[in-house]
Amino acid sequence: AGGRRHFHLIERITQPSGLLIDRYNALLATEPNVTPERVATVIHPGPKEIINRALPTCMDCHEDLEDDTSLPVLFTLLDEIAHAELLYVETANRLDRMSQGVLLVEDQQFKLGDAKTHLIALAPLQHTLSNEKVGAKVAELVGVCDEINAELDQLEAGLDHRRKLLIPVWGFALVFALMFYVQFKRLKARYVIMGDKPSPKPGSLAEPERRTFLEWMIGAGSAVAAAALAIPGVMYLWPAARGGGASKVEVVGADKMKPGDSIMLQVDGKAVVVVLGRSGFKAFSAVCTHLGCLVTWDSAAGDFKCPCHAAVFDANGKVVSGPPPAPMPEYSVNQVGDSVYVTT
Repeated sequence: AGGRRHFHLIERITQPSGLLIDRYNALLATEPNVTPERVATVIHPGPKEIINRALPTCMDCHEDLEDDTSLPVLFTLLDEIAHAELLYVETANRLDRMSQGVLLVEDQQFKLGDAKTHLIALAPLQHTLSNEKVGAKVAELVGVCDEINAELDQLEAGLDHRRKLLIPVWGFALVFALMFYVQFKRLKARYVIMGDKPSPKPGSLAEPERRTFLEWMIGAGSAVAAAALAIPGVMYLWPAARGGGASKVEVVGADKMKPGDSIMLQVDGKAVVVVLGRSGFKAFSAVCTHLGCLVTWDSAAGDFKCPCHAAVFDANGKVVSGPPPAPMPEYSVNQVGDSVYVTT
């Protein structure tokens, strides 16, 4: 019980990433033109506030906080962590905004899980007072965020290129529609003139009926032509159907896996880890049930480990140690011949 309480004390100085994003959006709503320093101040509490909140835990190891030489080092590390949080929250906010549009950004959202793992891992790591360890973790976080932003830049550039390519297509559609309308007016005027002539022979179509039929045919033809031009254009800008990732995913390379191997993949847009054990394939959610870090499979130990707060799950996803309140959710695995499928 005492060990479990110790783990949960970490949460007192760990800022959930969702809270950081909410603070960032709230700040932008009230102050559109904010400086990086202002953003860092709002999304990340001041170092002294963190120390005050963590004081009961810190006193277990540090008797005199005022004269402790490690405090200046800690404040420097906190400042570095705050800038890392700023980069993460800006990347997450941009990704969330783009996910509401026509672009599919599931791969980038998957990578954001890695960034979140590095971010949460920084909170307990700061207690080491190691510039090297914290700096290495910050570098990993920055690397993932930079990679995500670079891919988002490419996606936006590609969408802009598509829009520019559609300009001549829509121009042709407009000219075609105008020519069609002009021809329609000419034909209509011609039949109006013909209407002044003697009535058609008995048994033939009346002139008003013929004119109505012509107008209907031209209208239907115009609608079909417009749809033929518009639908490909819309599909060109909207590359795939919306609604999330596939709920059934094939495990690529499953036939080459050996007992103890694992593969990380996406199922319905969520991170899933597939492990080949003695009894066959098993799949679990790769998201730790504590604070949402991505767990990794330790083939040597035969268990899952969370890099953030030392949580450990056994091969069946059950909690062995650490702060997670629940086991890892399990996914269904179906094997058809040499193919392995994971479903929600």
